[in-house]
Amino acid sequence: MITSLVGCIVSHIDPAHIFDRPIISVSFMSNSALSFGCKFSFKPIRVTDPVLCLPVCRGCVTILSGYAADNITHCIRPQDVKKRRAVIILRR
Repeated sequence: MITSLVGCIVSHIDPAHIFDRPIISVSFMSNSALSFGCKFSFKPIRVTDPVLCLPVCRGCVTILSGYAADNITHCIRPQDVKKRRAVIILRR
């Protein structure tokens, strides 16, 4: 799947019964951050502080498995996306 966005990705856990582990992503075009343990609310969009915020540099490969994939939500917060970015996500 190829995703291009200027905004954010809401807090979620990729369902294990749909997607095998690991989940691999490659980031392009700009830096951002992957946050764990956030909760989203909408209208207006608000995001709680993360348990962990992992910088994701342009060209970085991320591999999610174990606790990070199955037991804690992950998201891209609006404040962590400064420019347009593109991501290739490999899931099976």
